[in-house]
Amino acid sequence: MPDDPSRPHDRPSRRQPSERKVRSRQHVSADVAPELHLPPVETGASRSVPTDDPGATR
Repeated sequence: MPDDPSRPHDRPSRRQPSERKVRSRQHVSADVAPELHLPPVETGASRSVPTDDPGATR
């Protein structure tokens, strides 16, 4: 009986991190790529406001 619960426990544990890593990469790539390439206004506004730049980094 200890073998049964041990196997299903190890399987979902390794699958969860695998799926999360794939989703994190796709989410960041699709969220950062289109956001930085689509809204060019955000880049201009960020440069126009030097007080916001240092505040966010701090």
